[in-house]
Amino acid sequence: MQLLLSRTAALGALLALLVSGLVSGLVAGGAAAQADPAAGQPRVGECRSYGVRTLDQVSDRSTPVSCAGPHTALTIAVVRTPKRVKLTNAAQAAAATARPCTAALARALGRNVATRALSAYQYAFFAPTKAQRAQGARWLRCDLVLGGGRRLETLPSPRLPGKPLPRTVAGCRTGKLHMTSCARPHRFRAVKVVVLGGRWPGADRLREIGRQKCKSASNKKGDYRWEWAPKGAWKAGEKRVVCLKPKR
Repeated sequence: MQLLLSRTAALGALLALLVSGLVSGLVAGGAAAQADPAAGQPRVGECRSYGVRTLDQVSDRSTPVSCAGPHTALTIAVVRTPKRVKLTNAAQAAAATARPCTAALARALGRNVATRALSAYQYAFFAPTKAQRAQGARWLRCDLVLGGGRRLETLPSPRLPGKPLPRTVAGCRTGKLHMTSCARPHRFRAVKVVVLGGRWPGADRLREIGRQKCKSASNKKGDYRWEWAPKGAWKAGEKRVVCLKPKR
């Protein structure tokens, strides 16, 4: 009798475990079915107003503001990413946004490669918030911003005027080579663009091109700098090296 009771209890426990597992499976399956890759997804054309410190954050929690009023950011692209891309990994997010967001930047600014490279415009990218990722969000947002050194400038119309670019949108660099408009304190100014072609030549080759082609930007002490478009931007058509001349 005792043995029968023990076996009955064991069977009951097993049944309870099976039912529990079935319920858990249904809950998990329901959660998976409800995963929404577009959860909280922003829209291209939205404007926001945030500061330069936001650029270092994984996600931006600011809400859209009227584009008719002052704003520091304009959403130019929203990139849907595959599951292999870890949204909170800066390197992976940068690789995923480089080509589509560089192309969106070019469309927003207009003009040609050289003129765009001489400006202080750039794009910032952001991942969904933790709560949005928990809902299944799989997007990255790219915003057009105008560098101002320790701040972001209020955005004018993104369409670039003809050369020479006004100081308010012309590209300069701080002593640490951070992007800024030339209307702000700066150490270097972008003065020359070497437009290239073909496939990505590699960092070593681009370093050598900059060393040779940017000598004309040097000061009396022979000091000058240069930078090039990263591989993803290169694939989007921004095939150039930018020469930076030290401020007098």
